[in-house]
Amino acid sequence: MSWTSLWLALQRASESSACPGAIEISVPTADGAAVHLHHHPGPGAPVLVVHGLSSNGRSWDIAPDRSLADALVQAGYDAWLLDLRGHGAATHSPSGQRQRRGWNLDDYGRYDLAAAIDHIRTATGRAQVGYVGHSMGGMVAAVYQSWHGDAALSALVVVGSPIDFGAPSPAERLAGRAMRASRLNPVLRGDLATGLSARLGKTPQRLEDYIYAPGSIAPGPRAALMRQAVSPMTEGELAHFAFILERGRLVSADGTRDYVADLASLTVPLTVIAGRADRIATADRVRPWIEAAGSAQETYRVAGRAAGLAHDYGHVDLIAGDAVAAEVFPWILAGLGPP
Repeated sequence: MSWTSLWLALQRASESSACPGAIEISVPTADGAAVHLHHHPGPGAPVLVVHGLSSNGRSWDIAPDRSLADALVQAGYDAWLLDLRGHGAATHSPSGQRQRRGWNLDDYGRYDLAAAIDHIRTATGRAQVGYVGHSMGGMVAAVYQSWHGDAALSALVVVGSPIDFGAPSPAERLAGRAMRASRLNPVLRGDLATGLSARLGKTPQRLEDYIYAPGSIAPGPRAALMRQAVSPMTEGELAHFAFILERGRLVSADGTRDYVADLASLTVPLTVIAGRADRIATADRVRPWIEAAGSAQETYRVAGRAAGLAHDYGHVDLIAGDAVAAEVFPWILAGLGPP
C-alpha cells in the first residue's frame, strides 16, 4: 500500500461509522463542538474507549471476533466507544453544522474527553469511569489529566501510546517534516500523500509494515478497518504532532504545559501496553508512562513472543489483530479492575 492508497482510503472512509447494536449519542462540548458516543450497554462499571490518530471508534469494534466493546460487555462492563470531534460520526455538530477545523490534542483532552466522561457519569450515576486509549487516544488521556485531574477515572489503560519522542528516528523526522510541509486546508491533501508515496517508494519498507505486523490481520478485517475505521487528519492536529516531535515529548500546542511532567499527579491504577514490533509507537516511546506517572499501581506489558503471545505485535494489530481477543484484551480487562 502506498501513501496515495491510504489517502484514497481516507477519502472513502464512512462518516457515519455506527457501531452495530450500539446506542448512538451526540454530546456537545464546552467549547461549542461535539463528540459522538457509541454505547454498548452492560451491567457493570462504565468504560470509555478512545481511538487513535486518523481513526474512530470503529477501530475497537471492527468485527465480532476482535471487538473490545463486546469483550467489555461480556466481562460485565458498560462500554462507551468515543468518536472525537471530526472523526467517525462526530463530523457534524448536534445542530447539523460541519465541525469547525483547527482543533488539536489540547482540545481533545480538555474538552472532548471532559464532555464524554461527564455524560457517562450522569447517564450511569457512577462517580468514576474506566479509560482505555489507543495511540493518540492514550496521549489525550494525559491531556485530560493535566486539565481536570483523575478523580473521575477509576483506571487508565493506554495501548501503543507514545509520550516521549527524544532522539527521533528517520521515519519520525520524515513524519514531522511532512506534517509541517503542507498548509493543510482543511484536511490532509492528496498532493502531500503523493509526495510522501514517492519518497517512501525509495525505501524497502511498505506502509503496512509500519501500521501492523505482517500476517497479523486477515484480509477481510483489514479491508473493514480501511473502509470504516479511518478518518481524515486535520491541520491543527498534525501541527500539534509536529510540535511534539520538535519538543521531544508530549506538550501542549503552545508549549506552556508539559503533559508528561503533569503525569506525576496521576493516582489511578495505570496499565501500559506496547507492541514489540510497533514501528509507530515503539516500546521505548511508550514505557515512559511508567516512569512519569505517580500511580502506586502500575503495570507494563510488551505484546510479543517473549510474553508467550502468538507473534510480536505492531501498532494496529494491538487492537484489531486476529489474536487480540485472546491475547491482548485480557490484559486490558485486568487493568480496568473488577466490573
